[in-house]
Amino acid sequence: MQITESFLTACPCYQEGAPLNVSGLMLHSVGTAQPSAEVFIKKWNKPTHTRSCVHGFIDANTGVIYQTLPWTMRAWHCGKGTNGSANNTHIGVEMCEPASIKYTGGSKFTVENLEDAQAAATRTYNAAVELFAALALKFGIDPNTPGAIISHSEGHKLGVASNHADPEHLWRGLSLPFTMDTFRKDVAEKMKKPTPTPTPTPQEITAPAFTSVIGKVKQLAKGDSLNVRTGPGTTYPNVQAFPKLESGNGFEICGTDQSRKWLYIHIAGAGYDTFGWVSGRYVELA
Repeated sequence: MQITESFLTACPCYQEGAPLNVSGLMLHSVGTAQPSAEVFIKKWNKPTHTRSCVHGFIDANTGVIYQTLPWTMRAWHCGKGTNGSANNTHIGVEMCEPASIKYTGGSKFTVENLEDAQAAATRTYNAAVELFAALALKFGIDPNTPGAIISHSEGHKLGVASNHADPEHLWRGLSLPFTMDTFRKDVAEKMKKPTPTPTPTPQEITAPAFTSVIGKVKQLAKGDSLNVRTGPGTTYPNVQAFPKLESGNGFEICGTDQSRKWLYIHIAGAGYDTFGWVSGRYVELA
């Protein structure tokens, strides 16, 4: 399982930063013939994208998982139903769909290359099993608990999501043997022999010119510390504080937030190996 961190920092959902007390997981598919996760990330990572936001996309070409929100941040992935919204309780992950299908109306589609489409859908299914097993272990979720691991379609039937057919419609349309029952069973089996979740690889966020630039910590006032936070703002908790960092200590800048007032950095050396966000007013570029 490969996870690449690519947060939607410009999206209003990310900017809102509402917390999520995770009690379940919801599986989606995108509902359009687009296998590339990066296409969705580029389209959604804008201040004008106010309709939706998910915790991750699974690329249908590669099976790579792109994490687009912190797992404990509330997303806008399923709308609401008669009993409320699973946005308040569930992590939501989208599987990208094969390029060789063509939607003809609603959840119906035709297939130009069945073999390729089946391979792509199987790739995303297997990656989703691994991811959901890791998340279930992380958050203490039992796949056998009713409502704990559901699809968007099942969420609608439970009254906690809008009326969508995904992802079961994709599997049926491609004559694949997958169902949400097989998915939950496979997740439960994977949890018995889990694959360690890799540390997400931080991706450049908005400023290509800043990638791999070496910065220096500005001289801090006596008693001050450099706070490294989980997100770009003072409302986010600290990953670590560095009270003894002196002027001249080096670090790598991996990216910035939309305003470029916060930097995503990697501090290494002297016993440190930390990723996180720092205020740009404490930093000067080399």
